[in-house]
Amino acid sequence: MTSTQGKLTVAIVAVIGIGALFVLKSIYGGFNKHDVLGVVPGMTENQVQGLIKNRKWVCQPPADDSLDCKTGAGQLLIGFVKTAQSTTVNGVQIRLRNPENLTMSEIAKSISEQYGRAPDGTKGDGASKESSKDYPENYRWQLSNGHRLTLEARPQMTLTLDAKTSAAKP
Repeated sequence: MTSTQGKLTVAIVAVIGIGALFVLKSIYGGFNKHDVLGVVPGMTENQVQGLIKNRKWVCQPPADDSLDCKTGAGQLLIGFVKTAQSTTVNGVQIRLRNPENLTMSEIAKSISEQYGRAPDGTKGDGASKESSKDYPENYRWQLSNGHRLTLEARPQMTLTLDAKTSAAKP
């Protein structure tokens, strides 16, 4: 084998290896994650009921347009919007359990790793309706499908995924 053939072989193997890493990352929740515990804005009420049954969550309807579910990760609130055609999810909020006592920045780093992107906004920049004086750390991600994900330091850390969209960032 000549040195040119050896270099070409190494280059081909490297390209295939990098491509495989991107495929694995997208399959296992890196680049294309758009859900919170499997719930995504736009899901139908029937799809959500199937997920609840499969995961064996205990849920109660605190109002006609929402469900409050107990999960291992924390209390999950699913909001619905009803139209003439169907009832679909328009938002998901989870009050996170934090038995490891992670800091907000550690949780934000974990969320960034799961969703494959860094936060678009942080620390009281308008990412939260709450006063930044009372809750100084807030993080916001704009997902590739246009949905917004927000981590807020309320009295209990809360992660919200809503269907409010803007131009998606790749």
